[in-house]
Amino acid sequence: MTLTMQKSNNGIRQRLRPYLAPIIFMSADYLAVILTGLISTGIYDLEIDPSYIYLWLPLTFLIFLAQARAYVTMQPIIYTVRSIFYAGTYGLVAYIVALYFFTDWMAARSFFVVFWLVLLITLYIERLLI
Repeated sequence: MTLTMQKSNNGIRQRLRPYLAPIIFMSADYLAVILTGLISTGIYDLEIDPSYIYLWLPLTFLIFLAQARAYVTMQPIIYTVRSIFYAGTYGLVAYIVALYFFTDWMAARSFFVVFWLVLLITLYIERLLI
């Protein structure tokens, strides 16, 4: 490879990075939230409609992560940890309120604490791996 080919490849990567990084992070976050839902409901042996696990739960948390600017720019790890913490906490509160008002699904309070802890751990690990 010549030096000009290396420069052009780096130039293409640099131009695509702002567009591909958010898509990669959103996809990984989507999978992490689904994994969290499956783990948490499996621990407590709870039945919940699959649309909540695969659509509404991830959508709620992705909205809060996007609002926390987790997909806009690359940030130092401490800022990423903080935004994931706040987005996870606010997303959980919003999800609990939505479950309370729109469904008759009931779960123990400890379920939501376990869900929150597993969510934070999976999101942190997923971000570190990516």
